[in-house]
Parts: sequence; C-alpha cells; structure tokens
Amino acid sequence: MKATVEFKEGVFLELEALRPEMMHGLYVAALTCPDYGVLTVTSQADGEHQDNSLHFRGRAWDIRTRHMTTQDTKDWSLDLRMALGEDWDVVLEVDPPHLHIEYDPKST
Repeated sequence: MKATVEFKEGVFLELEALRPEMMHGLYVAALTCPDYGVLTVTSQADGEHQDNSLHFRGRAWDIRTRHMTTQDTKDWSLDLRMALGEDWDVVLEVDPPHLHIEYDPKST
C-alpha cells in the first residue's frame, strides 16, 4: 500500500451499514494518493451532511487534503476517479478541503 490509512480522532464508523465496496474504495485511494505518507479519513457516518447523504448509508468517505498541493489534489481526484470506475463519485470539496468518495452505482 502506498499510504498508511488512519482515521481522525472521533470518526464514527457505522459498521453495520458500511458496504464492503467501501473498503475497496479506501484501498484504491491509498494506492493512488500522492506520496504524503498518510491518508486520513475524516468522516464516514459522522459529521454534517445532507439528510440524503450516502455517508449515512455506509457508502461514502471523506479524506483530508489540506496538507496537499492544489495540483496534487486535482491529479489525485482524476486518478482515483479513473481507478474506481463509473460506480463511484469522486468530488473535491473546498470548505474544509477534502476529497469525498462515494459508492453510487448508476446501473440497477
């Protein structure tokens, strides 16, 4: 694995709802992230999100990017989007800076 994965203190994992695909997404994120050594998950089922957020259904991670350059973050989001495929959404968020990844299959 390219990066060590850690969870921000206080992150609540809703393990009963956590989809198995999410562990794959986290693994791919760690493999593709720029070489900063640590990938920090800042939210799964906790934090402030819209009522219909996939965070509450065990299908989204937020990953800290504030320590990365803007270009590294942009490049990483594109690499991650390509590596994960069409069933995933990868969104760069600005305030606070983080990468939101969610498993959201488009086909039924």
